[in-house]
Amino acid sequence: MVIISHGQAFLDQLCTKIVETDMGVSRTYEGSYSEYYIAKAAWIESQNAACEKQQKEIEHTKDLIHRLGAGANSGSASSAGKARLAFCKFVVKPSTLLVLDEPTNHLDIPSKEMLEEAINEYKGTVITVSHDRYFIKQIVNRVVEVKDRRLQDYAGNYNYYLEKNLDARERELHREAEIEEKAPKVKAKSKMSKAEKEARKKQKI
Repeated sequence: MVIISHGQAFLDQLCTKIVETDMGVSRTYEGSYSEYYIAKAAWIESQNAACEKQQKEIEHTKDLIHRLGAGANSGSASSAGKARLAFCKFVVKPSTLLVLDEPTNHLDIPSKEMLEEAINEYKGTVITVSHDRYFIKQIVNRVVEVKDRRLQDYAGNYNYYLEKNLDARERELHREAEIEEKAPKVKAKSKMSKAEKEARKKQKI
């Protein structure tokens, strides 16, 4: 039976379920014509919102690749170029698990920042091995320590790991002290060597 009518009140009384077919896809709406009209409007709104969200994600990904693209061409034989190319593939290829081995090697500071940004937005699981402590502090929310053939799990970020692990905290403090001790000496040495060169020139004259 085929009924053609533009009367909403009539259709409300007649219809209890509406099946709509569009572009070969069928959707079923339970209820009267008025309920179908409301449900259809809500569905269209949700589709538009999903499309807008997807477009923003695409633009964000394009922006990341554009900023990284200077060294990400496949013709680059350098380690930095290969790392950038691998990063681009990671950004555009969907996955649920990433295993990263020293991912910040050969990356400059802007590339590291983009990698941190991409990992923090990643919806899946990331397992990484890295000696870059600053990078680790930015991205991890769980630390697994391998020591004496045993695994110790710390359900928190790197700072939490340091708080709970006295040995690790002492090593970290020791490394920081070494860095602070060496940094001023290098700077002072550089300045003094230049001053010494100027002094020697004056003495020769």
